[in-house]
Amino acid sequence: MDLTDISIYGSDFTYKQIHAFTFSGQDLKATSQNFVPYSEGFIEQNQFKNYQKIFSQNGQPLTSTFQDYYETDTFTFFAFPGDLSTFRILENATGKLSSLNLPQKLYTHSMYVSDMRVIDNQLIILAGEAMSYHALIYTVDLNTFDVIDYKRLETHPSALNSMHYTLTDNGLALFIAGNTLQIYNPLDDTLSYFPLPFEAEGVLCNTQYTFTYALQENEVKYLLLENKELLYQKSVPTPYLLSLPSSWPKVLDLTLKDNLVYLLLEDLSGPRFKNYLSVYNLDTQEMSFCLGISDSNPLILTGFQN
Repeated sequence: MDLTDISIYGSDFTYKQIHAFTFSGQDLKATSQNFVPYSEGFIEQNQFKNYQKIFSQNGQPLTSTFQDYYETDTFTFFAFPGDLSTFRILENATGKLSSLNLPQKLYTHSMYVSDMRVIDNQLIILAGEAMSYHALIYTVDLNTFDVIDYKRLETHPSALNSMHYTLTDNGLALFIAGNTLQIYNPLDDTLSYFPLPFEAEGVLCNTQYTFTYALQENEVKYLLLENKELLYQKSVPTPYLLSLPSSWPKVLDLTLKDNLVYLLLEDLSGPRFKNYLSVYNLDTQEMSFCLGISDSNPLILTGFQN
């Protein structure tokens, strides 16, 4: 199988050493790129310096304390600590940096942006409200940068971090909620629930599928669902199982590419390997590839490069 499009980040405790590892044959090799950390991951150093220059030309500083960014052909979106007033939109062609136009009565609160999607010239922003079991979902008109809609949605206590909720490419906001997926459609303001045969621990999407899972001792119980079916499923589907390379590993990161799911695992008590990269074919429920990593010292493997 082709692993050339997979990269894994590793860093030391101080973030002074950050490397991306790519595959050469079936071995991981460090690249020569330099990276800068931000809240949700790492950004290539030259790219970060270019953004710093653009922010400076617009009279605004850019430090690595920003939460997340999202690039499209037309815009790059930046989420910063605080409420929606700190959000910025960069027009890629002109280098112009803009704030959002916030209606006077719009509810805003300190939040942590976890996902963004552009759909039909609208930006959907999904965030977790600070110190609260609520999600904040904002819709932005990209012609005017006006915030044209918002929803403050109560979520299940288990939906705490960015692995617990996501946006599909058609704009649905998904949250784990016990033995259901909570589904909010910001395009028509509807809320529904998808039944699950287990208590989900995470959910992620690609353009076609939604993958939700629960970790067991040496297995992953999961469902692979077509995004277009999420609003219409009423009966509880049958789950599938994937075998893990060790018992009770910690899931550091996972990513879904077509019908393949990639798991980066940590097993600090393992007698031989401290990390594993496992790849599974979800059509056959079989492991397609597994790499045991005995030591990455002085770096700690953290996640996939998106």
